[in-house]
Parts: sequence; C-alpha cells; structure tokens
Amino acid sequence: MFGSISAIFFGIAYDEWFGFSHAHLLGLPEGQVLYHGMHRLANTTLLLGLVILVGAAHILLGFILGFINALKHGDKKHAAAKLGWIGVELSGILMVTTFLFNMFPSEVGMGATVVFGISVIPILIAEGPLGIAEIPSLAGNILSYARVMAIGLAGVVVAEEIINKNLAPDPAAGILFFIILPIFIALQVLHILIDMFEALVQGARLNLIEFFSKFYRGGGVPFKPFKVERIHTEKS
Repeated sequence: MFGSISAIFFGIAYDEWFGFSHAHLLGLPEGQVLYHGMHRLANTTLLLGLVILVGAAHILLGFILGFINALKHGDKKHAAAKLGWIGVELSGILMVTTFLFNMFPSEVGMGATVVFGISVIPILIAEGPLGIAEIPSLAGNILSYARVMAIGLAGVVVAEEIINKNLAPDPAAGILFFIILPIFIALQVLHILIDMFEALVQGARLNLIEFFSKFYRGGGVPFKPFKVERIHTEKS
C-alpha cells in the first residue's frame, strides 16, 4: 500500500501511466497536454544527478545514526569516527562538484580539501589504516544508487518501446483488438510484477549493504540453521 503511494507520485512526476502519457488516458486531443512530466529517457543526466543526491543523503543519514548509536554506548572514539565519515562525505561531494564539474568557486574546493584532511584523522585513530582504505568505497556506495535509475529506464523501454508501440490494442482493428487486448494486459501485469521484484531486491540491497553498514552492528547468537552438534554416538 505504501509502495502504491510512491508509484502514484512518480507516475505524476514522470507523466507516465503504464507507459502512456495522461493525454491518452484522458482522451485529450493530439498535442494537448496538462503539463510536461520529466520523461526519463530524455532526462537521464538530471535523473542520475537526483538519484546520486538521494543516495548521498541516505548514506549521510546512516552515518548520523551511527554517531548517535556510538554516543549511546559511550564509545566516543567511534562517535568521532562517524563525524569524520560525515565530513569525508560532505567535503568529498564538494571537492568533486568543484574540481570536476566547476559548480562552485575554487575557494570552496580548497576549503573542502582542508575539511577532508581533518575528517580523516578520527577515522584513522578509531579504525586504523583499514578505515582509510575504506574511503574510496564510500564513492562506490553512493554510485550504487544509480541502479535505481537503471531499473527505471529499463521499465520505460519495456513499457513504451516494446509493449505499447508494438502491442497496443486498437479498437478500430475489429476482431484483432479482442485478440491483442488480453496479451497486452498480460504483458503489462508481467511487467509490473518484474518491476516489483526488482524494486524489492535492489531496495533491500541498498538498505542492507550501503545503508545499514553505516550504523548497524550485529550481536547475539550467530544463526546456524540445520546444525546438530554431536555429543556422543551409541552403538546399538
């Protein structure tokens, strides 16, 4: 039910309903539109930027939760390390956007470089050289959210370019309309099921690996399914 809310929201944002625009569904004259949605195939660069920003914010939230958890457990050293990771992420984003994309003045990039260097210190103290070695993986964690865009683009291609362009039923086609209609509906349902499965798998992966790893630490008894420990063997 909660997933349907986001589906409705992004359907409106992208002006996309089963691969069609609202003009087709509302019976509007050709060329007349109520608004122009952000078509995913025509705005891939913008969509990629938005997805990466969401990923960066999601991981930043994980570091904040990790900082809070460390403070609650009285672990000031690792709490400082989490603040260091927050500084590394934010300063790293500013460095990339300044030096690679020229979005900010060079002074911003230089200041971010100083913050980056300072932020590395608590990470080195709390986590050692392995913590420093993990810094490049932070960029990989953020870029992993681009898989969300890839799934969305694949859904558009399947719905618009394959199903709707080749199998959209036309009432003027007579008996052929009634033959194609159930095939069209079946393919759309199959497409929805595949998208739901992909969203579940990729969403779970991003949460469990990229997000949870920033603050969650397992404890308790290790899970050992179907394991029986032999105490002794009796001969009958």
